[in-house]
Amino acid sequence: MHAILTIRGAAEVLKQELQELGISANVEAPDWCSADLDSNQLQLVRLRSQLAIRVLELIAAVAREELAAAAVAIKPSGSFCVRASGQDRQELEEELGAIIHDTTGKPVNLTAPDTLYYVYESSGKYLLGIDLYRDLAKRHYKIITGSQSLAGPVAAAALRITGWTPKLDLVVWPCATGELAIEAALSASKKSPRAYELKILDEQKPECRILAADPRLSMVRSSEKNAKVAGVHQHIRFSRQDADWLDTKHDEAGVQVMAGLLPNLKLQPKLAKEIVYQLDFILSKDGKAGFVCVNEDSAALLEREAASYKLSRQYIWSGKQALTIVLLQKIKTEETKG
Repeated sequence: MHAILTIRGAAEVLKQELQELGISANVEAPDWCSADLDSNQLQLVRLRSQLAIRVLELIAAVAREELAAAAVAIKPSGSFCVRASGQDRQELEEELGAIIHDTTGKPVNLTAPDTLYYVYESSGKYLLGIDLYRDLAKRHYKIITGSQSLAGPVAAAALRITGWTPKLDLVVWPCATGELAIEAALSASKKSPRAYELKILDEQKPECRILAADPRLSMVRSSEKNAKVAGVHQHIRFSRQDADWLDTKHDEAGVQVMAGLLPNLKLQPKLAKEIVYQLDFILSKDGKAGFVCVNEDSAALLEREAASYKLSRQYIWSGKQALTIVLLQKIKTEETKG
């Protein structure tokens, strides 16, 4: 049994992604799925998954007080190391490492162990397993970052939650430093998010069009530079676009999906009204928009202005920070009449 870890709040879309890769998985908690993976499927997850942050060969999923007993049964064939996440990380690493060393006599190697054991706390349960590929969340393209940057798996999750698929054209506004557009381009071109590390550069021509736009020229340039490092800049069009000019940049009802990372709307309260005004014109009749909001106040301001839309929220976590995704979908005429 394997545990595929993801960011908190993204387990359902991770399951969806795994199904698209031909892998059957079960959601076990908001931040992980379980699956029985063969060697080919493991390599597929390593190569293609944008949502997986670690893959564990699961040894135990137990309460905190049962971890010691699980560690006694571990028999590494060579050197080993124990790593953990969470507030009691150091205590867990020292405790379980000492148990395994005392039980087996195998050496601890903190820099290049033959086997890396990982402990992950999820919803009160502790997962203990062999960490097969280390940290899969890292993206080598994140050269230019800032206060409004998103981790790769966070951006990929937000896109899926919004309802975007590679068959649909996408407008990313505001694009900030480009992660939403870049993760979309990786998915649409079937290029590995770990192409640089794995030296696998295969890709396909996307079926969809992707636009990355932002009111700030500096962000447009940053997005373009990050996309070049990711090797997907040729699949994205970049443009500076102000909120109040979106209706001049896009055809009426011409946008299928819009996704974006909004600034703090408490500091720009009029922006929420302008965004909805523009969506009324540019969003197609069955179009969707999903905006990542940095706080609840921003989400509430946007929802208040978008009362005529079908609204919903979903939460994902970037580390310890909760991000609110506000989803807007146009209500069809016949639904309005009913």
